[in-house]
Amino acid sequence: MKRENYLLEKVSVVGNLCTSADIMAKDIMLPKADVGDILVVSKAGSYAFTLTPILFATHPTPLQFYLKSNGELYVD
Repeated sequence: MKRENYLLEKVSVVGNLCTSADIMAKDIMLPKADVGDILVVSKAGSYAFTLTPILFATHPTPLQFYLKSNGELYVD
């Protein structure tokens, strides 16, 4: 959804691990989020399936989402 006029808010983008080191960005300005908004982190590095700490603190295995060049979303 494109928003012509939006409010900004200072946020920190963090992961779901129970460690204070799980921070992707701290005190950055982003458009104020609404329920249902999605934040996409591309080229995620350690958040990708192959480098994530599988079963860390009994977390479930992460899903992988692929956006194909034709716009189709594939979930693995």
